[in-house]
Amino acid sequence: MYGRQIRLLDICSTEPDIECCLEVADLDQALHFHALSYEWGKPGVTEAITVNGHSIQVTQNLANALRYAPKHIEPTEGRLRIWADAICINQKSDEEKNHQVPLMGDIYSMADVVLCWLGLPSETVMRGMEAVQVIDYNRSIHGADRKDPWLDATLRRVTDSLSTELDKLGSVIDEATNELETVNTGDASILFEILARSWNAWPTKCIQDASDGIASVLGTPGRIRPHHLSWSSKLRLLSLKMEAFHEYLCVMYLRIIDETEDQLPFISGELEVRLTRTLQDVIARMDESESAVPRVQDLTERLEKQVLSIRNTANFHWLQDHTFLYQEIPGTIWTETGTYFVVKMLAESYWLRVWTFQEMVLASRPIFACGDRSMSWSSLHSVLCWAYMLLNAVPEQRPHFVPQEQWSFLKRLYKHYLGHLRQLASSRGEVRGLEILDDTMGISVRGNINLKATHNWEHSSALRATNPKDHFYAFLGICPLGLVPDYRQSKSIGQVCVDFLTGYLKAHRQGSGHVESQRGELMPLSDAGIGYGWFMYPDTPSWAPNYPGTTRFEDFDKVGFPIHTFSQHSPELDDIFGGSQKAEIAGCKLLVSAIFLDEIVAGGPLRSDFAEIYRNSTSKEAIHAVSWTMKYIMGRDKYPTGCHPLEGLYTALRYGTIGRHKDGEESDITTDMMFQDHTSFARMLMHYLITESEAATPEESQLKGNRLKYLYTILPDLDVSDWDETLTEIVNDVFFARQQLLETQSGYIGVFPLYTATGDLVCLLNGADQPAVLRRVDNHYVLVGMCYVSGLSRAGNLSGYIREKGKAVETVELW
Repeated sequence: MYGRQIRLLDICSTEPDIECCLEVADLDQALHFHALSYEWGKPGVTEAITVNGHSIQVTQNLANALRYAPKHIEPTEGRLRIWADAICINQKSDEEKNHQVPLMGDIYSMADVVLCWLGLPSETVMRGMEAVQVIDYNRSIHGADRKDPWLDATLRRVTDSLSTELDKLGSVIDEATNELETVNTGDASILFEILARSWNAWPTKCIQDASDGIASVLGTPGRIRPHHLSWSSKLRLLSLKMEAFHEYLCVMYLRIIDETEDQLPFISGELEVRLTRTLQDVIARMDESESAVPRVQDLTERLEKQVLSIRNTANFHWLQDHTFLYQEIPGTIWTETGTYFVVKMLAESYWLRVWTFQEMVLASRPIFACGDRSMSWSSLHSVLCWAYMLLNAVPEQRPHFVPQEQWSFLKRLYKHYLGHLRQLASSRGEVRGLEILDDTMGISVRGNINLKATHNWEHSSALRATNPKDHFYAFLGICPLGLVPDYRQSKSIGQVCVDFLTGYLKAHRQGSGHVESQRGELMPLSDAGIGYGWFMYPDTPSWAPNYPGTTRFEDFDKVGFPIHTFSQHSPELDDIFGGSQKAEIAGCKLLVSAIFLDEIVAGGPLRSDFAEIYRNSTSKEAIHAVSWTMKYIMGRDKYPTGCHPLEGLYTALRYGTIGRHKDGEESDITTDMMFQDHTSFARMLMHYLITESEAATPEESQLKGNRLKYLYTILPDLDVSDWDETLTEIVNDVFFARQQLLETQSGYIGVFPLYTATGDLVCLLNGADQPAVLRRVDNHYVLVGMCYVSGLSRAGNLSGYIREKGKAVETVELW
């Protein structure tokens, strides 16, 4: 084969045996064909099929997929032509694989239907499909997060009312200022400036913001949330400011009347009358408008509550008729709910492979089949949309018939196990140029969850592959980087890792749309470092992204989890380095400008150890975490940034969890001693100290007493009976986080890779979005991994720290 030629399999018969014909076709010609997305299955379990009259052995899973294919896809012009890689590519020829792999992106995007084969019927998949279809059907039938024309029209009238008020007040003030502008003397100009400044300070923007807020929610009817009640607070503020401006105008009016002859003798009687009349008109109109504000405010509040109630009922009330989605099933363990089978189905190995991920992303019409049963992408998509409504629901929205424990369990399942489906949906939208996940949701989900489908490589480390090189080559159909697949054994994994970063840097500097241009060019280093399976491929430089190594799920307890950044690249970071050298790859070395910030001086617990505290465990991990925490916060008056040490520590603990700030960015911890949102963390510590077993010695008893006294002193009114849902979610997030909390020489606390040791250096690399950890070895450095340091992970904080400490830029050599 040459050019864009491929082979297609024509299924002639499936009963009693599978018989097919294999023929060559050209992708540049008008073709009607389907593609098969499947797992190869166990290589030793095979079945014979006939191809062009010859018997060949294929894996059992492939044979099953071919057997069931006619039940799910229709023939075109009497022929059922399908592409299946194991048969259509000569797997014994590296040369042919190198030629065909780059075409796979076009194959799956051009196929009429992509049959996503989930295997023969199993309880997990069948019950998962049942739950998916129930959620999809009810979301569609009951309106769920669909638009409500009547409510939308009513809210639009509210918007129009606010805009009208703005126009009225604006025109009145304009009249007054125009009158004053006719006076050309200095004193009158001063009076005009005073009035003009008052107009600029008057809440025009506040009214407009309220209008924009309502208009925004009208465009996103499925996302009406309690924080939109800020409309009411804005209107209250508007009322107060209008009252203040009213009083100011009264004062101005009296000044003009009382002081005209002394202060403004040049104003003629006619002009004085005109000004007086205008200002009286202003006051009258202000009175009228001010009285209208409470009416608008009340209408807005009532409508919003009504909308929230209606959509809450639409989204969740139907669960009462489908209790299997959240209630325990008699005779089984508690977790076996219908929803549990959805997430369990999505955890099947088919969904977690690099090739099948690309195939699902590119498919214009994917059909997910299990035996005779199938479901569409739109049904899965609908479940994801509903899950967002569930995750964003506040406690008051929980249906009365769903127990709190089961409601929390539902939210926990969706949050922790739908991340892959979220990435899949985002990537499908990206390759099609879509900005939203679902038009019926009316929101940009990609913006909401801070994901960009242009950078799927980071997701590669969460997927699996038989050949380690597939972690790089399987995504080329989605994010082409100019890499040329090379499956020859002479091409090592380490060389492929280096080639990838070389191509990524080139694409980033050229402004390619296939990389995350809003992040630094060294963002892939989040999946590099001497941990994360680096030892598996000895020729891999420490700085090369090692997606095959990080996917070793069974080794996570030993190597830990990579630490990824969540913020966009800040121009301030580029300003810090000025014209310093950008990253340059020279063989197995990476030359890059760096600023050394700090040094690791003290070890600490794992983030996952704090889950042991939450569970009130008496394990050595929990005891160590409490002891280390109390020693750290009691050993200093404040954190290096000026806040309380508990704030700095808690910010590190919650990094990357649901507990991040509402704006989706990392916490910018305050520089004062005010507590923010870590009181639940203090409550957890206090609860643990109160309920732990009795101290064995007088010294231990005194230590415990001192710790409790300290917590009571800083938070005297703290209720230790319970803690909020946010802390629960944070603890659940860090339960498997095999990452260290460590202290630097300057007293900062951060989240560091598992392999970090005392003496390692925290630095900022030119082109990175977050600090890195380097280790000096002879006359060069190796990358341990990326890190997060509370108070040193925002560009502004870093700039100030570097100036204060007099840190300089230097060029380092990474091996």
